[in-house]
Amino acid sequence: MSALRTAAGLATLILMGCSTDTASILQPEALLAASNANRTHKFSARQLGFPSAPPPSVVCPAGSVPSASVVTGTGTFVGSFTGSAWLCLAFTSATTFQFVSGVNTTVAANGDELESTLVSGSGSFVPTASGTGLVFSSVYNITGGTGRFGGSTGQVTVDGRRDNIADPNSGLQAEIKGTITFR
Repeated sequence: MSALRTAAGLATLILMGCSTDTASILQPEALLAASNANRTHKFSARQLGFPSAPPPSVVCPAGSVPSASVVTGTGTFVGSFTGSAWLCLAFTSATTFQFVSGVNTTVAANGDELESTLVSGSGSFVPTASGTGLVFSSVYNITGGTGRFGGSTGQVTVDGRRDNIADPNSGLQAEIKGTITFR
């Protein structure tokens, strides 16, 4: 299988080297997109987020409140990234909550964007050594993006925690795993 991939990659490089389209030769994103088209891949990332103000356009359903963060991280097929996320959450008890709606935008270093929309999720407040923290798990559908992520689909699970919700310097750490299909 590895030899087949190596041969396919070499053939792609040879064919691209004979092309008169210098933009595709000089842009590794174009090669990546061409070799990954209509293929499903495992996707994983780690990110660190900090609270931010939700965009004015966010309108949460009755009984829920907005939450937003700015994020940085590193992931497969994305590399180093920045981004933003907003969620609407509804408290189900004094210590638990459900995610009602949400959107995440991941921006790769070259500016390509990957969009995902919340499917479901929940979390709870927990005591930690440094105060009250939170843990959560959520599922997002990948809904496309720009550049090499245009038309992408997939689904990821986001598991995260924040050690002290009262400390603005306590970041939200998350691990993201799932699949992505490039178009």
